[in-house]
Amino acid sequence: MEVSVDLDRTIDDAGHTVQVARGLELNQRGNLRRLADALAALWLALSSADRHEDALVVAEEAVAIWRILAEDPHERLYLATALDMLTASLSYTEDQAFGTAADELLRLRAELANEASAELAGSLIAVADRHTALDQHAAARPLLEQAVALRRQLVSTGVVEEFDLLVALTGLRHCLSDLGEHERGLEVAAEAVRLARTIPDLSPTDLASVLLNLVDSLRTLRQDAEADPLEAEATTLLRED
Repeated sequence: MEVSVDLDRTIDDAGHTVQVARGLELNQRGNLRRLADALAALWLALSSADRHEDALVVAEEAVAIWRILAEDPHERLYLATALDMLTASLSYTEDQAFGTAADELLRLRAELANEASAELAGSLIAVADRHTALDQHAAARPLLEQAVALRRQLVSTGVVEEFDLLVALTGLRHCLSDLGEHERGLEVAAEAVRLARTIPDLSPTDLASVLLNLVDSLRTLRQDAEADPLEAEATTLLRED
């Protein structure tokens, strides 16, 4: 009984906070954010009391507010949280379908996950570069491999550019060469060349640099017949640039 009384008091307090927040100047983002936070607290209290239909109404208002606030890309995580609240409440109301809320939630979560993966890839490369500068190539290799794998996946989403993947491939190829893994380095260098040829705004100098990396891998493995035309192409590009 005491728990129920405490929960009812919590709901009343949260509801009062929502009412106060609604009376603020809601054309100001800070006040709109206060209302959104108050609604989240009220939703949690109502859900804890199994008042899911009431919680659903609160969640719908919270989503509407966060859609406004999420015009700032940095606020999209909170919109995803509000959509989580909405779908959670909907799951307790058997006569209502998720509708478009679930699709919006999944799409937004996927976007946020891709952006986080892109940031992780950048961090991996930064740490790998420090290892490389200290001649710790064995420590750098798994980091670069993970960064390449992430950027391969993300290129199709538009979160990272093809040039970002090219940078990661180039770093991995140099690392493999420093470790004496020339066959693997050749594979990565060849992939980098294939990718570089598909980037329309890549400068001739950058393309030549990628070609010369492949030439170096080929000559290391004594595959001079394949290296010669690539080296000639790179020389032409550098002269033209």
